[in-house]
Amino acid sequence: DPGAGLDVSRIVQYTANSPFATSNTANAGSEVILLSFEQPQSNHNAGMLAFEPRGDLKAYLYIASGDGGGANDQGTGHDATLGNGQALDTFLGKILRIDVDEGDEGGGTGGANYDIPPSNPNLGGGSLPEIWAYGLRNPYRFSFDRDTGDLYIADVGQGEWEEIDFQPAASSGGENYGWRLKEGPDCFNPSSGCDPGGLTDPIHAYDHINDGGVAIIGGYPYRGAAIPSFEGHYIYADISGIAKSFFVDSGSATLHQDWAARLQTTNISSFGEDANGELYFAIRPSLNNNDGTVYKIIPLAPLPSSVPAAGRWALGLLTLMLLLAAHAVLRQRRWR
Repeated sequence: DPGAGLDVSRIVQYTANSPFATSNTANAGSEVILLSFEQPQSNHNAGMLAFEPRGDLKAYLYIASGDGGGANDQGTGHDATLGNGQALDTFLGKILRIDVDEGDEGGGTGGANYDIPPSNPNLGGGSLPEIWAYGLRNPYRFSFDRDTGDLYIADVGQGEWEEIDFQPAASSGGENYGWRLKEGPDCFNPSSGCDPGGLTDPIHAYDHINDGGVAIIGGYPYRGAAIPSFEGHYIYADISGIAKSFFVDSGSATLHQDWAARLQTTNISSFGEDANGELYFAIRPSLNNNDGTVYKIIPLAPLPSSVPAAGRWALGLLTLMLLLAAHAVLRQRRWR
């Protein structure tokens, strides 16, 4: 929202042009503003939107919001006592969850153009009912496992740690992922004795000094058919050039693998997933590549059927090659 005043984040709904089932365009005159909230500074806006994977046509919309920007979750527009990440009377530093189908379950409980899902957590103390999870700094990208419903949240750190938070599908919400009390696994503000109890630590974190982190770019757990050995593995990147993956087993991140060399780029800016669960990544402009290029990850050759299932995950990704899929940013919309 350029201008002299504060920037504003708006969550807007449009109606698809007919035929609705196959349309990839919207009626520009159908704009309905669902949510609107101010951003104190220009950074840490997050902005990722996604519907949860449900097959009953009642999927709720999840919205990622950063802590308001600046640094350290302090200053103008930040809660002076708690920081926005911990304050429950602001949308900033949160994952929000709303029902865009008014008049259904929870009818009349939200804003003018949405409802509050009745299963949202009651966090008490005057908390906003749209809040699903909190304690986040800049959850630039999050994703659902389309098969299990598990939620992965990649939260950009301040100056020491990058983290990935994991919420199992069975969660009833209300997780506090720690910011600004903690950054990654370490205390941040205060510098010691920062855990009052009830914080949810990241499932994986990596630091800036030893691991080369700068700003994490969350991806997706793979659920496509082309690389069965990579089934369920979560891939992510960092603007520093990192590209890695891991597999969640019994609540822990396991089977870590480094794919930066295989993907042949250090400029990943985002990941995407198509209707079949295949994965894509976009690269940001540099002197050595085209602007807005999107690549698809595919196997070089079919996997031998003789390879045991337990060992096939590594072999499959060792045969990755890149397929140039498009020369414009890939856009996918879900219209309901």
